[in-house]
Amino acid sequence: MITLRRAKERQHQRRRKQEAWLTFHPQDAVDTIANGFGALGIFKEGRLPPRTGTLEPREDAEIVTYVREGTLAYEDSMGQHGFIRAGEFQRVTAGRAVRYSETNASPTEWAHVFQISLRPAVAGLEPGHEQKRFSLADRRGILCVVASPDAREGSLRIRQDALLYSAILDRGQHVSHPLSEGRGVWLHIVHGEVTLGEVVLSTGDGVGVTDERVVSMTAREDTEILLVDLDFEATKQLTIEGSTEIATLLVSGASSPVSKERNNMIRKFQLFLLGATFAAALLLAPSQASAANCNFSRKEKIAMVSWIMLIPGAVITGLACKRDLFTKKGKSEAMLPVQGRDFTHARFVDRRRRNAI
Repeated sequence: MITLRRAKERQHQRRRKQEAWLTFHPQDAVDTIANGFGALGIFKEGRLPPRTGTLEPREDAEIVTYVREGTLAYEDSMGQHGFIRAGEFQRVTAGRAVRYSETNASPTEWAHVFQISLRPAVAGLEPGHEQKRFSLADRRGILCVVASPDAREGSLRIRQDALLYSAILDRGQHVSHPLSEGRGVWLHIVHGEVTLGEVVLSTGDGVGVTDERVVSMTAREDTEILLVDLDFEATKQLTIEGSTEIATLLVSGASSPVSKERNNMIRKFQLFLLGATFAAALLLAPSQASAANCNFSRKEKIAMVSWIMLIPGAVITGLACKRDLFTKKGKSEAMLPVQGRDFTHARFVDRRRRNAI
């Protein structure tokens, strides 16, 4: 079975000059791989302009960062810092309390980065990191293992039943990867073009393969690929079993603690906007004499414009938040039946459960 994700179907994010492409769309409740492929939760390609970066909290995850071009400077809230250079792979075991920043260290060159996030097999892993370089020669013509549970062949050690491979293929070169029963593969084309059976995959394309004995591909031009091999059936069974209780809760129409907290925050924000509007109306309203003569001062004109803008703004903000958080998500989740729910939706629901605990 093949699940195809074309490059143009990825979610494109742009923040100023930074660009990122997400293979999986967590917000899309209809997409069967919205929340990942087995234990693979995030597959992200990013381009960072010089001297820019990000700072964000991490959930429990095993994150492998691959710098294809440029140099990244990294630092976390535990005081660890350093550089990830082109051709290097870094594994970060992230915890909920750890914040991690990555910055393009070059003042002139862009950085091209890939980030792969795996859900951990167990919760509460000790945060840490490991970093190694795998040269072009190491990866040319073969599937070079760069991360594995047992650190085989000098690879990074990850605490998940998954293996990450990298390969650089010349035009016409052929490689194959055997699949054991119950395992699946996610293949991503970093650069170039390959044929996988009758399917042609180009730069940015990704494909998930399950229920096959072997994954076999041929490069149609000089190509670089990343391949993740993982225990697909075990992840599927785990997410379905862990989601029964919360799925029943959502279908019955009950609200989760996370939804209640968001609801309270939105209500407070709405009250603040309405209070600010009312205060502006009282303090800055035109005097009776000005209103009678239609002769307003500059301050009074500003107050009137503010009044006109604040009220529709408060109403629109409130309606938009209510629609997005309660109508759209509530309907999409409530319409999913408990019986026969596929594992990707169950995993989405299970994430809601874990966050609520």
